[in-house]
Amino acid sequence: MDRFHIRKVLTSTLLFGVLIGHANARPVNILTWWGYLNAPSLMDEIGRACGAEISYDDYYTNQEFLSRLDGDRYDIIIHSDVVYDFTKDIVAQAPRVNLSQISDRYHPAVKQRFIGDGYTENTALFQLSLTGFLWNRNTFSVDESQQIEDIFQAAKGKRIVVIDDAIEVANLVAKAHSPNGLRRIETLVGDSQFVITNSLGKIFSDASFSFAYTWSGAALSKLRNNPHLRFTIHPSLSHISRDLITALSADKVAVCVAKALSSESFLNGLMLTTKYYSPFLSVRPDDIEDKLFAHDYTQFLQHIDALPWLQRYPTEQYNQLEEEWLMIKLQLGHTL
Repeated sequence: MDRFHIRKVLTSTLLFGVLIGHANARPVNILTWWGYLNAPSLMDEIGRACGAEISYDDYYTNQEFLSRLDGDRYDIIIHSDVVYDFTKDIVAQAPRVNLSQISDRYHPAVKQRFIGDGYTENTALFQLSLTGFLWNRNTFSVDESQQIEDIFQAAKGKRIVVIDDAIEVANLVAKAHSPNGLRRIETLVGDSQFVITNSLGKIFSDASFSFAYTWSGAALSKLRNNPHLRFTIHPSLSHISRDLITALSADKVAVCVAKALSSESFLNGLMLTTKYYSPFLSVRPDDIEDKLFAHDYTQFLQHIDALPWLQRYPTEQYNQLEEEWLMIKLQLGHTL
């Protein structure tokens, strides 16, 4: 079965018994990033509270999201800010649902950014992420003072991993406002072993692994059982990105689910599972049992006012970057 096209229906014993057999249970369909809603206990609570049979399709890349986006099929979509402009037509046709009012409770720096981004009222923040370097301390190191050329040069001949995201990579290699900067990755990589993937799997177990430029949640999930790994927030090469939740249905059960998924209690709880950050940032570090994550979370709180946010490109420029990234992957990358 194709892993990218599995419809996952939440059918825990409790949820199945209460909702599937309940006369008023209403299906609520969601399109989401892979791994976000894989929290059965949290989802069960929402299903019971809203009287919903929640099902979701998940995807692995922004391009897959765009290829599967269908406003008639989904009640709720969870997606990257960088593809927000592609959802505008669908959202414009959707009934008005006010999710954005929850932003009053966001962390002040997050709220300021959210307001400045000018989203529709159907949209709220879902999770925040931080790009950085996951590196193998047995053979490599990343120092906050290093420039991007220094990091890639030090990894020459070793395995380098970068996320499969044209916008994130363009931001890393060039900090440019033009698609032309993306080609710089070819020079940086040189003759090193190059892997492009959003799923780290066991790549970091290979002795030749040097570093991965990846999202914080993906990196932090690997640290606990792999003491040879370290994760570094780089003051000039790391940045904050955000994922959004958008309501496309005004059905009261679907709205109940959308509001629950964007709530402070749900997103704070989800943060502890996914290791991506809640936009509320209201959990005290001392209350986090996972001390590795508590340390990273503390660093994030300390850096949030100084770190740049990933910019959103106009749709035409976004498409140009994606086309160029596809060519790079075909010519240069080993994509997983």
